[in-house]
Amino acid sequence: MISPNSGVITGANYNQDNRTVTADLWERYYRDVIRNTSDVIVRTTNDPERNNLQQMARIWQAYAFMTLTDTTGTSRTSKPAGE
Repeated sequence: MISPNSGVITGANYNQDNRTVTADLWERYYRDVIRNTSDVIVRTTNDPERNNLQQMARIWQAYAFMTLTDTTGTSRTSKPAGE
């Protein structure tokens, strides 16, 4: 079964091989977005004047993780139970 969608849109369609798209997305998001938002969260934790910035970073980080999990799906190295 092939989805009419391609690229990142096929993330939830595990019947179509889109590893190159999701691998690039994973590397960019994890290397840039997750790392930078984590840095902002750590640097603003004890600064009440930067609370809004910290909350924005938390929202962006949650969005980035949602995007990664929605487009990547299950790990390529994981095996179904019983194997």
